[in-house]
Amino acid sequence: MYYNWEEIFKEKTYKELYAIYCGKTTHDNEAISFAEKELQKRNFDFENSDKQTKKWELENLLKQKEVYNMSFQEYRYSKDRYFSNNNNNTPTALVIAGIIILMLGTFAIGSSPELFFMFIIPVGLIAGGVIAMGVNSKKEKIRNERIEQLKKGLNIT
Repeated sequence: MYYNWEEIFKEKTYKELYAIYCGKTTHDNEAISFAEKELQKRNFDFENSDKQTKKWELENLLKQKEVYNMSFQEYRYSKDRYFSNNNNNTPTALVIAGIIILMLGTFAIGSSPELFFMFIIPVGLIAGGVIAMGVNSKKEKIRNERIEQLKKGLNIT
């Protein structure tokens, strides 16, 4: 099958062409050579490509951060509305949830086996939520550290 790579690659961005040139896509050798030619036509600086790839990575991380924050706007609104501006409300909420779980657990164990199993499901959901919250906050911390590292490397304030 014949592709007119010159025409196809005229529409591609520098980032897309560079990914093809580096072999990060499933394109064949012919497409890779056409991507290189197109980058040369556009006067892409192959000597300083590391700086450009860091800029692309920074743009990608900033976009991820923006999308992540957008998806939690309602949560942030309710948090700011019902809690103080202190961001350390998680331990307090976990202690209150733990006390409620212990109270319900002693009631469920003393009543019947069916209530005990009905008690296990919410506990599992709460534990899963806490684990997911920890994983997401760790990812966000790593992303923010990488953003700061890239900004320092590119001398961006």
